[in-house]
Order: sequence, then structure tokens, then C-alpha cells
Amino acid sequence: MMKKIYNKIWQLAKPYYKKGRSEDIEHIKWMMKDALLVCKKEKLDDSILLPLVILHDTGYANVPKNNLFELDIRKTHMKEGEKIAKDILEEVNYSPDKIKKITHFVSVHDNWAFGKNAIYKKHKILGVFTDLDFIWMATPKGFDPVRKYLGKDKKEMIEYLENSDKLKKRPFSCESTKELYYNYLKDRKTNSSTKIYILGPQGSGKTTFAKMISKKLRIPVFSLDDIYWKKKYTIKRNETQKKKSLDKILKGKKKWIIEGLSTSFVDKAIRQAELVIWLDLNHKLLSYRVIKRQFKSMLVGSSSLSGLRKLLGEIKDYKEKKGMYKNHRDLLNFHKKKYIILSNKKDMKELLYSIK
Repeated sequence: MMKKIYNKIWQLAKPYYKKGRSEDIEHIKWMMKDALLVCKKEKLDDSILLPLVILHDTGYANVPKNNLFELDIRKTHMKEGEKIAKDILEEVNYSPDKIKKITHFVSVHDNWAFGKNAIYKKHKILGVFTDLDFIWMATPKGFDPVRKYLGKDKKEMIEYLENSDKLKKRPFSCESTKELYYNYLKDRKTNSSTKIYILGPQGSGKTTFAKMISKKLRIPVFSLDDIYWKKKYTIKRNETQKKKSLDKILKGKKKWIIEGLSTSFVDKAIRQAELVIWLDLNHKLLSYRVIKRQFKSMLVGSSSLSGLRKLLGEIKDYKEKKGMYKNHRDLLNFHKKKYIILSNKKDMKELLYSIK
């Protein structure tokens, strides 16, 4: 719960944001919430970080409404913000020692724009602050406004976030902000993707999961099984026929979700995929699902005990990172493809929940 003192500071700061950059109001609201979570996890002093979060961009109220990313304007807004922060903190009778520290951080919080990165490593709270300030661009409410301001489409914005200099020059100051960033980025990639590839072992729920994503994003699903088999589980297509069938989907559809186990004919789909999801669930769960599925098939004569043994052997190999696991890993590495690994049902539910 937000302490009363922070709410007082926020109410005094809000008019400056309305005068400067009104879109920052949502930015600060989000930062306050996640800053408190990070303080709790990392045992940081929220009495420094929270006022810094609330006050850092108040200075934009006192600068020209030109390109707010120009270096001169950035420098001025930090100086003006330092003065405003001091006035507000004194008004609420904040500790003089803390006022001195907070206002100093406000006066240097955007120093990275001038190539000065050492300060963020020297002061962990300032490092965490700049992490959160950056992460805002990957959040549901921050992604589109920043993307539009920068003149980027969704795919370009994802690439911008993934390749930002910040990740090298100002690495995340703690595991909590790093985790936040990659979780938000994963959500944005899922919501922004129109070509999704799902792979994983037998029994991992690829088909069901693909259909759930399809329902939310309204993108058609194609199963590699339908391409692999000419007559299901009895007559296979040859490699040329498989590639031709897959090409028909890739050329004919602007949006698709492709799911399956196969690796021999899928290179084009992997290359084109904007999001790759790798389902790598617990092998005991996979074995249970496969046994249940195969026994149902055996009752109607469409499966055999030897077939079940074969599938269970493949699941065991997958657990030991052999067989099809190695094929999947090599396929993704060959194409230098980034991917999301979901290792349990909770991960799958969270990803589905994040899709709007």
C-alpha cells in the first residue's frame, strides 16, 4: 500500500505533469506501483526511490514544448526538476538529508543521454530507477505511445527494445527489474506477433495452446501433423510434398500460428516466425497425457502398445535433451531464433492472460 506521504508528494507533483507532459501521469502511476514491488524484493529504501520516481520529470513543465528528447531540453528539465522537487519535498517536511539525495538524483537521472553511465552503477537506487524508466516502454500503457512518438511499427518497437544500448551500457541493477523487463517484453511480443510458431514434445499441449492463442488473436492455426501425414498416422507425404504444403500456407496467409513436432521441412516457417514458443513441460505430465491419449486410441484399434512404448521413449529422450529435443534446439540455434520457453501450466496461463 502507498504511504500517505507519497500520495501527498504525488498530488503536489501532478499539476507539473499536466502542464509539461500529461502522458507522464500514467507513466508515474505505473512506476510507483512497480517501484514499491522492487523495493520490497530487493530491500531498497523506498523513501528515496518513490519520491525520485514521482518527481523526476516535473521539470518538463518549465521547458519549451519542442522535441522533448533534445539534449538541451533534457539538461534543462533536470535542473528545473531539481528545483521543483526541492520545493515539494520541503512543503511536506521531508528529511533534509533525503531531500539532498533525491534532488541530486533528479538532477542527473537522464545523464545516460549524455554518455554518462557510471553513476547508475555507483548508486543502486538510481540504477533501479533508470531500469524502471526504461521498462515503461515495454508495458501495456507505455508501448504504443512511445512507439508512435518514435515513428515505429510494433515489430520495429520490439527490435528497438531488444537492441537498446541500455542493455549493454547500463545493465539491469538487480534481478527484479531484469525479470520485470523480460516479462513485459514477452507480453508485448505475443500481442504484437502475427506469425507464431509453437514447438514441443508429444503431449505438451501444442495444439490446444495454439487454439487458445488463435481465439484471442483471431489468427488461423495450422498443424504440422496435417502437412506431415497424407492419411493420418498411416501414409506420410514425402519431403517435397511437405515443403510444398507448408509454402502454400506461408505464401497464402499474412497471419498464422503453426504448431507441431516436426523439424525436417519447417525452416521457412521458423525464419518467418515473429514469435517462437517452446513448450518444455515436466516429462511425468507428458507421459501421463500420452498414456491417456494412447489408451483411448487403443480402445478403438487406432493405436498399439508398441506405439505407446515408442512415444514414452521419445519423451524420456526429450527430458534427457536427446532426440527431438536436440533437433528443436539445433533448429532454433541454426536460424539464430530467439524464443520463449514455457515450462509449466502456470507459464502458459500467464502468457494467455497477457494477450489482449
